[in-house]
Amino acid sequence: MLRVVVMSAMLLPILGGCAATDTKMANNKGQTAQCSTFGMGVIGTLVAVSMYQTCVDEHKKQGYHVVPATASAAPASTQQTTK
Repeated sequence: MLRVVVMSAMLLPILGGCAATDTKMANNKGQTAQCSTFGMGVIGTLVAVSMYQTCVDEHKKQGYHVVPATASAAPASTQQTTK
């Protein structure tokens, strides 16, 4: 039992952490591209961040730019007029 607790305590920092990225890109011709990655754990997170940056850098070399993320859909407010 003690061995399981010790092993779990040692592995937890290694397995912890995650990364998820999703960026839309466009060029002046109207073409779009998307860079998306996901990784879990220390190694998975590092790989995901590296792959994401490579994707963005490669598309920027081809003339793409990052499209700003749109605001989340909020309920539309309505105005009432009285006659």
